Amino acid sequence: MIAAMLEKQIVATERATGESADFMRDIFRVSRSAFFKFGLSMPLARHRRAASSDARTIAALVGTLEEDFGPCVQTVVNLAREDGVGRDVLQAVLDDKPENLEPALAQVCAFAQAVVTAAPEAEELSGKLKDMLGEEAVVDL
Repeated sequence: MIAAMLEKQIVATERATGESADFMRDIFRVSRSAFFKFGLSMPLARHRRAASSDARTIAALVGTLEEDFGPCVQTVVNLAREDGVGRDVLQAVLDDKPENLEPALAQVCAFAQAVVTAAPEAEELSGKLKDMLGEEAVVDL
């Protein structure tokens, strides 16, 4: 019964994103405890309170691009489009041209890049973003 309910959720996720969610099936098949622990992280991943859709998308896209997951990049783009993120914002990140973003979004891009590469300036950029967007927005990111 749990497996059937899970399959319905996975199919719904695949329809929403336009991408395969076979990795979720694999996790469930190999380790149900790992799958349920993974599921516990999803509310945090979906937390949205203060950062704009554009800012959240930039952070997600920078992280996904760093890991070079082609299908995941497309999923982030698809979800961003559904969330109303403009093509110009997406293109600036995909082309690695943060100078084409408004200043606050360029800062988000720089911060996200510093975080995913564990660059020493991540803390300084975090402080700048807190001043620009507020602490809660940085938590969202």
